[in-house]
Amino acid sequence: MLNSFDKFKHYWRFISFDEISILYISKNMRVFATKLTSTFSLIYIYKFTHSIWIIPICILIYYIAKFTGSMIALFYISKNGPKHGMLLANILFIPALVLMASMGIFGKEMGLIVALISAVFKGISVSVENLSYNVDFSKAKTAKKVGKQLGIAYILEHISSSIAPAIGGFLAIFFGVEKLFVVSSVILVLTTIPLLTTKEQVKPVRKMSFRGFPWRNYKHLLVICYSCGMAWNSLYIWSFFAPVFLLKGVNAYGSAGILSSISSIAALVAAFIYGKMIDKDKERGLLKNGAVFMGLAFSLRIFISSNPLLLGVLEIIAAMAMSGFNMANFKGLYGEADESGMRTQYLFLYEIGMNTVSIIAISLFVILFFALQGMDPSGELSMRAMLLISSLSILPMVFVNYRIYRNKKRQFEE
Repeated sequence: MLNSFDKFKHYWRFISFDEISILYISKNMRVFATKLTSTFSLIYIYKFTHSIWIIPICILIYYIAKFTGSMIALFYISKNGPKHGMLLANILFIPALVLMASMGIFGKEMGLIVALISAVFKGISVSVENLSYNVDFSKAKTAKKVGKQLGIAYILEHISSSIAPAIGGFLAIFFGVEKLFVVSSVILVLTTIPLLTTKEQVKPVRKMSFRGFPWRNYKHLLVICYSCGMAWNSLYIWSFFAPVFLLKGVNAYGSAGILSSISSIAALVAAFIYGKMIDKDKERGLLKNGAVFMGLAFSLRIFISSNPLLLGVLEIIAAMAMSGFNMANFKGLYGEADESGMRTQYLFLYEIGMNTVSIIAISLFVILFFALQGMDPSGELSMRAMLLISSLSILPMVFVNYRIYRNKKRQFEE
């Protein structure tokens, strides 16, 4: 009887590899589907409208939608479970792709509105997926093997991330981006199949509450949300800035695909090493070094004018640093989510915190963008400034010391 109760209380310790393998499969099918087009979405909108001002507005609406999606995800997951959340996320992403594919039908003016509506669906979908996946993975992981499991997850993700942009860039050049959005939506439909093969592992609750949440233990979440939110801002703006402003004269779709693939291949190689480091309790050093190299590499690359070789080297350094940063960071997040006793609420605070930071930062970016329009009609200067601020904002992560890092015994008593 006692053994049965212990197994129920710590169910994730007894989950078979089949459970976590479903997460690997469904996640990577989604990554492949979304990476086919996400690298080129902002470039496509810019080329379609020939209006640079739509880019910061589109990014702002995307993050506002992500903020809303965080709250939708919290209540939906609490009622139905994270697997249902991942299904919902895939369903919501399909209208975003269909709308992007149909922009040409509506013409330039209506096409702008269609692009913004697409950003809303995309933002909600991404936030629902993030929270759902994190809750499910943190439940299914094994404490003593979390480094290996994170390593496998990141290796598979980066395999998809390295192949998809290159394929997407090729297809965009020869067949058009519109057809690429259709292909991506079909793959997303197929992504729902693995999620239907296993049952929910997280027990739904009638009412989601933060009563009893140990707020004092997790004040460092403020720093984590700030730095991680700014890091994602930098990545999102960079995906547009580099192909359009730094690699002029080269096909924007092709250069965006190549840059994304180079980054993913470098991160893939690094993930093999980092997984072992995390299981040897070296995650604290990995997080600090990752934050330093990531912040500096992200900052330095915006000062490059048009040197593809130097840009490629910095992309590799940034990708390897980001891989270690993310793996060490999520080891800490998942450990503290378990420790808090309120896994879903803890991971929700991380997601909505990042989105709040992004909304504030991008709102300032929009103000800066329009304030400098007289002297910077192309928007390049304001984007460089925002990229620099966002990149340097990663550095405060060196001061983060997760509770799970400080108490090694706690890592195996989750």
